[in-house]
Amino acid sequence: LLFISNNRIAFCSERSIKVTSSTGKLLKVHYKVMIPLEKINRAAASANAKKSTQKYVQIVTEDNFEFWFLGFLNHQRTLKNGSSRQGGDCVGGSPRDLSTLTKREYVELMT
Repeated sequence: LLFISNNRIAFCSERSIKVTSSTGKLLKVHYKVMIPLEKINRAAASANAKKSTQKYVQIVTEDNFEFWFLGFLNHQRTLKNGSSRQGGDCVGGSPRDLSTLTKREYVELMT
């Protein structure tokens, strides 16, 4: 699940992952990430070259750490609705290219 607010982007995995504790015990935990908006350097959207229905969003932080989010159920609808809320600002008649957005515009687009 991807959560986007005016301050941060947060992710929590739907499925748990298995990790080994310091005592050797096997634990199941949910993978969680929280990225403050001021730490985001850029964001971009892309699709799988072989399967264009698989959409991805890449977020790169100031320290060049990359986060890839995938599995959007309504990726195209989200982009379309975001573009129309921004006064229909489109590139070539299609939703805006996320690579040209500022951090704040990206959050407004995805919420």
